[in-house]
Amino acid sequence: MNYSIPTPEEVRSKIWEKVHETPAFDIHTTLYDSRFEDDLQRTGIDELLTSDELSDELFRYSPRSLSNPNKELTREEFDILPLRIRSELIWHRLFLANTPLSESTRAVLTTIGLLGLDPKTRNLGAYRSFFNRSSKAEKIDTIIAKSNLESIVTCYNPLKKSVQKALELKNTDKRFYSALDMTELISNWKSKYSCLSKLGFEAKRTLDKNNYPIIRNYLSSLITNSKPVYFHLTLPSGMSFTTKGNNTLKLLIKCLIPVLCESSIALSLTFTEAKQSPTLNSLKLNQSLQFSNIDFITELSEMFPGLRLMITDYNYENQYALTLLSKKNHNIMPMNSMNHLSAPSAFKKITLMHFDQLGSSFIAHTSNADVYEKLLPEWAHSRWMLAEHLQQRYTNLYRTGWQVTEDELDREIYNLLSGNAKKFINIK
Repeated sequence: MNYSIPTPEEVRSKIWEKVHETPAFDIHTTLYDSRFEDDLQRTGIDELLTSDELSDELFRYSPRSLSNPNKELTREEFDILPLRIRSELIWHRLFLANTPLSESTRAVLTTIGLLGLDPKTRNLGAYRSFFNRSSKAEKIDTIIAKSNLESIVTCYNPLKKSVQKALELKNTDKRFYSALDMTELISNWKSKYSCLSKLGFEAKRTLDKNNYPIIRNYLSSLITNSKPVYFHLTLPSGMSFTTKGNNTLKLLIKCLIPVLCESSIALSLTFTEAKQSPTLNSLKLNQSLQFSNIDFITELSEMFPGLRLMITDYNYENQYALTLLSKKNHNIMPMNSMNHLSAPSAFKKITLMHFDQLGSSFIAHTSNADVYEKLLPEWAHSRWMLAEHLQQRYTNLYRTGWQVTEDELDREIYNLLSGNAKKFINIK
């Protein structure tokens, strides 16, 4: 065999180069393509600055109310402010009055730099002027190109009228794939079943053997018309097969999964508390603190071995159990798509777990971006960290006496950034 990379030093250099040059496949976002209404395509410095992560960080510094400086700004008051004002408040407090040391503020500065702007100027007005110079389509093209993405999957709620209307149009942008979020229908059947009648499927409120075929026909029509690459569902963390009379469980087992298995389409699952706590803010800590039901995932994967499951676990402490479960059950793919899990402290540890237990048979990253500019730091930072991980893994490999070819290195990096994701959801 011709060992084209004979030394660890050379392989480290090649890894850095190839990780940054290899296009990635972003398997989960909520970014809307050109078929959708203009206001759904979120882009710009103000949208970036007013993300949930930065808005939450703002309140760590006890900002003052604009109407009464003697009082603290409330979240309710903040949420109804115009976008530009909210953006300016965050810029002043997090970037000027305090040093931007958090991962969320660093992401903004990375975005500014990757777009060719100068972070040292600290001039929000100049940054806004830059974003206003080009059309939304041009901005999106630039961001996707600079993020080095070959394709993006967007997850939609098919019950939204704006989504229904747009999905009827032919997708001419081959960079975008569709996934469908069925949470609203499956988890709120009693209040949402009537939506099917409006679409020509006369479903009844009561779930029984006569109603299941109607629901399956609706789901099959979504697959035919929208061509989703997977379905997504958020379930309560306490979901269990021992729960009797649970409509969500009935719809999952009797309708959704049979249709997905028949069509060879994957299912993406996340878990959250059944009821949202009014005391928790937009970081959705009720998700990140909640343990997923590993037993339920295990039973589901074993009951339906032909169903491919992508599991997003918001809880860092749950990651090791999920990783081991994925090793034992080959139809499970761990998918970390929550922003606080892509911060360096979590990303490095979770990726190390995956390498230790799964080799290279996992999806290295997905952005979960809801604003186009978020793609830039998400993929820049994850590539930096992935390259460092791979450099260490291959250095350890060379210490055993093993060597690799450049073709082998190309293969593994392609699979981590793109190939594993596409294979799992059946994209050629």
